[in-house]
Amino acid sequence: IRFDNFCRRVVAKTKPREFHIRWAFQTALNHGQREIYHMLVYLNKARGKIRPDVAGLLHSTKEGFLLLKKAYETKDLELLEDLHRKEHELVYKKGYALLGRNADAVLVHHIISAMRDFYLAASPLTTLLLGASAD
Repeated sequence: IRFDNFCRRVVAKTKPREFHIRWAFQTALNHGQREIYHMLVYLNKARGKIRPDVAGLLHSTKEGFLLLKKAYETKDLELLEDLHRKEHELVYKKGYALLGRNADAVLVHHIISAMRDFYLAASPLTTLLLGASAD
């Protein structure tokens, strides 16, 4: 949390015109990270293993995060479209199906919440990338 606050102060000082957009991006990333953290805490307390279908969901979430990261690094808006498709498939199709029939509902909830947060980070990132292309 202290590192996050430090990063926010640096952004506010170095990018005063767009700091609120960068903060929105950073906040969504942090929420996604915290969902993964809470999933791991739950898994550790339950001393359970992740079933293969849930592990596949987690792997897809990692792929979604990596798409977001690559879009940020390369400033490629098309990757954000891929992220949107991946989020829709993962959350609304695979995730909801697993929630309805899986004993690992808490794990699935954290995973799809993380993916949703990574997807929500794409909105401020789109604004940043469009602003960078206009400069």
